[in-house]
Amino acid sequence: MTSRWFGLIIISCVSLFALWVFPSIQTPVPIHSSEMAQVDLWASPFEAIILPPIMILVFYLIMLANRPNRYLTAHEQYIDRVSWLFLNMGLAVICVMYIALLGRSLGWVSEVRRAVILAFGLATIILSYYLPKVRSHEWLGIRTPWTLANSVIWKKTHHLAQWSFLVGGLMICVASWLQKPYRRDLSMLGFVMAVGIPTIYSYFIWRRDMRRFTRK
Repeated sequence: MTSRWFGLIIISCVSLFALWVFPSIQTPVPIHSSEMAQVDLWASPFEAIILPPIMILVFYLIMLANRPNRYLTAHEQYIDRVSWLFLNMGLAVICVMYIALLGRSLGWVSEVRRAVILAFGLATIILSYYLPKVRSHEWLGIRTPWTLANSVIWKKTHHLAQWSFLVGGLMICVASWLQKPYRRDLSMLGFVMAVGIPTIYSYFIWRRDMRRFTRK
């Protein structure tokens, strides 16, 4: 997921899908709907099918052009991997939304929101794999005053966050298949659990360590 080739594969899949469905869609494509499931924004076939792959390719090329040609230090390699991770996850989410959007016009998908929630849940699961590897001096991670105060607390918190993000992501994925309002409630619960559990845990172990320190 941190490789630049992953993003290139996504772009290739989106482009091939666009070429495949373009002859089948000759009418305006609904791209947004209200809470009452009423379409309130339309796009021409060119805008809905051709422009998104072009925009994705431009983002990828900008990221590729910003990569220095010289040898990267360990710190720069870490930043490079994290940057590609978030770019590739973003491209993957856009890809799912793009396919779902056109799939609704072709009669494959009933609700685009389901695909969006599912993509967000999968991104949360992927992020859970990388959380134990993040470093405290970088911007990524559960950055509370308590995790930043101690490297041990940081490691314990992010090992727990790995599982809370995994479970939370699975809950969000399951929520995408439910009906309203259960879909919204379960997806929000999954998100709150993913972030809230390690945050609260970091405070309690910090307070426990502070009590031990004051006793000494």
